Amino acid sequence: MLSRKKVIKKGRSSNILNKINSQRLNKKFCDVVLFVDEEEFPTHRAVLAASSEYFDAMFSSKASIKQKNRCIVFPRLVIII
Repeated sequence: MLSRKKVIKKGRSSNILNKINSQRLNKKFCDVVLFVDEEEFPTHRAVLAASSEYFDAMFSSKASIKQKNRCIVFPRLVIII
């Protein structure tokens, strides 16, 4: 089995994060839109789930997979799936 260090070269992970951010800024592959105080933030569901246990649980539920164009409203935050 290869060690993680051999598979991912030093600095590669930051390069990947920069590319994902560039895709987000260009609204490429975005599958979720967050609205905060009428401002729109296109995002990647996988990134939200990887960075937050809350979003991971929300996006992992079977109901979430079946429902498209669902809107979840929180104080100061609206999530469109």
